[in-house]
Amino acid sequence: MANMDASHCRTNSGTLLWVGPRETAEFRPIFDFCVESTAQVAWRNTIEDALRRPADQVRSVLLVTADRSSIDPVVVDRLVSQHEQANAIQLFGPLCVCDRSNNAAFPQAYWYQWNQCFEELLAPCGLSTSIETPATSAKSVAVIADTAGTAEPLLDVATSCAATVIWCRRPSMFGARNFDVVWWDDSVAQPACTLQWRRRIAAVHSAATQTHVWLTNIPQTESVRAARQAGVDVVLSKPTRIESLMATMGTGQHAAAKIDFGRSRAA
Repeated sequence: MANMDASHCRTNSGTLLWVGPRETAEFRPIFDFCVESTAQVAWRNTIEDALRRPADQVRSVLLVTADRSSIDPVVVDRLVSQHEQANAIQLFGPLCVCDRSNNAAFPQAYWYQWNQCFEELLAPCGLSTSIETPATSAKSVAVIADTAGTAEPLLDVATSCAATVIWCRRPSMFGARNFDVVWWDDSVAQPACTLQWRRRIAAVHSAATQTHVWLTNIPQTESVRAARQAGVDVVLSKPTRIESLMATMGTGQHAAAKIDFGRSRAA
């Protein structure tokens, strides 16, 4: 019998097989979300362990890679063969930057991209909660970016959702206030401590339900933690999927990239 870390017993919901570490600062919040929001999670520390103790009704596979230590491709192929009908992603940790392969068994993503690609991965496992998506639709958006060229694509996305949108070079309540959503581009909002983020948010905060979104390149664990502690609701890595931006406005769009879950390794 498979050793399940969590079982919510939803009808017609499969199991998420999590293979690899789960206790690091990067992976633990992701693991906790999966446990709380899906029907069943089966955790295996290694691929060999997953092959020795196969889980039942696996519909999705997450292969977590924490560092650059080599993985035997023969063993990976066995895992692929064991769950060839399941959705799958290989998720890389911060020690694996620039370590992604174009000849991989699974589609690949970095740990900070999980909130842009997990809804499709987890859908067959009874996903019960949208990933970082507001419950109400936003009618107004403030885009904080350094130049018009940087802001223009974000303005276009907000406009396509029929929202009122304004571009600000610097956060300030003297020029504009009472927006439902604030998109902070890292051209202005560089990684900062919690206190500095609180000052930023206070400069534009004017509604109890205001959602703050930080768009940044390769976010690090500490910078994400500092932003979230200050009140940033969503952190999206750049380049950001349009669907993910729309999701922060509560449009009903999935906060997920359209991932091809077909195997990329040649048969």
